[in-house]
Amino acid sequence: MNIQINIVIPAATGNVPGVWNLSGTVQYFKVVNLSGQFDVRAGNSQTTMLNPGDGFGNAGSAVYTALTFYNFGGVAIAATVYCGLEPCTLATTAINSTVTATATLSNVLTLCIEAVPRQFCTIGAVGNPVALSAGVTFFRRCLLIAAKSLGGAANGGNISLGFSSVAGQQPIQLSPGDTYLLDMAAVGSKVNFQYLYLAISVAGDGCVAIFS
Repeated sequence: MNIQINIVIPAATGNVPGVWNLSGTVQYFKVVNLSGQFDVRAGNSQTTMLNPGDGFGNAGSAVYTALTFYNFGGVAIAATVYCGLEPCTLATTAINSTVTATATLSNVLTLCIEAVPRQFCTIGAVGNPVALSAGVTFFRRCLLIAAKSLGGAANGGNISLGFSSVAGQQPIQLSPGDTYLLDMAAVGSKVNFQYLYLAISVAGDGCVAIFS
């Protein structure tokens, strides 16, 4: 059966995304209209929908029995989507029914997206603040540890961190072994480690970042 669905995906609350679940047989999926970006999980694949016409499915693709929609933003998203067992050309595909549905926020463990934490260690340079990451690396939440190795080797002195490359403008002060939770990304946003700078006073000291 081919259906066109008008849905409202609730806004995220904190780090918990708004979730809407669809049960049915789906091989082809296409966005007809949307008021904002959202993700769709089908099986083990997750796809971000940005514009009308975005979607997935072809003659050889898997047939799914459920789709999960995620909204990571702070505003509810209205969307019209097509789901069916044949390609959607919008103008010529027969639509058997149109359904309107509004979801409620869900924080059930089995519906949440898995976050896979990563970690790295950055060694500073005395007198010159260095970016915590030389390449583009994003995070939403990060635990900073005043240590000079992933094994937790203690620093010899205090370190400072901040979002400025100018010496003396790193206001987060950490003694050896101290930790600091950086949870500053607004809902639906992310922060680049390239903008977070590390200053040290003892050569060889560094900072470990554990993040997701």
